[in-house]
Amino acid sequence: MTNMDVIRNFVHQYRKPFSTETITELTGIETRTVSRSIRTLLNNQEIKCISTQDKLYVSSTAINLRWL
Repeated sequence: MTNMDVIRNFVHQYRKPFSTETITELTGIETRTVSRSIRTLLNNQEIKCISTQDKLYVSSTAINLRWL
């Protein structure tokens, strides 16, 4: 399993807003790698930024489930 796979799994299973630091602390993957993966996930619209000031993100599927 690649780092991107671990991060993607984390993002899709974690139901609270998260930051780069959250992923780093809970997965053990270095911050630089997590930051690059977050940019990729944002570009792929798999996550959404909910606070630019605090740099908080949520899974796009979590947002979609709340509106069903």
